[in-house]
Amino acid sequence: PAVSATLQMPGMDWQLVSTDGEQQFETAVRLGIQDALSLGSDRIFVTNSGPDSQGSKVDFTITDGAGASPETLFNALWRQLEIKGSLIHMGKIAEYVRGANLVRRGESPASSDQRSESESTYEGSSSAFGVVTLMLSVLIAGVATFF
Repeated sequence: PAVSATLQMPGMDWQLVSTDGEQQFETAVRLGIQDALSLGSDRIFVTNSGPDSQGSKVDFTITDGAGASPETLFNALWRQLEIKGSLIHMGKIAEYVRGANLVRRGESPASSDQRSESESTYEGSSSAFGVVTLMLSVLIAGVATFF
């Protein structure tokens, strides 16, 4: 099933967005997410954008298609937001995603005993998972440099 999410960008002033054009902003965010996840144009769809309590937000949906599941792609995007040197932080929307939060909207994945409605926030801060992922990346880069 598709995954719906919101990318909250506290550092992005909505007044600047509305001056430059909401359509261009939404397109830039969609292309930035597509590039970061190495996806074609048929998997990420922006459904809304606007001001947020601390900046700007973009609502989007990751749809089913060839390759990884929407759930896997959502998790990959969350991990990228956690790691400062990742593709999302180096790509087209790097200036927008500094300090960004990824919020999952709608139904959560099935647990072993029940399904529930939820809204989960994955903040762009250091977590144990992010630290472990970063340590593994550094280790792999060090091994690759050694050989």
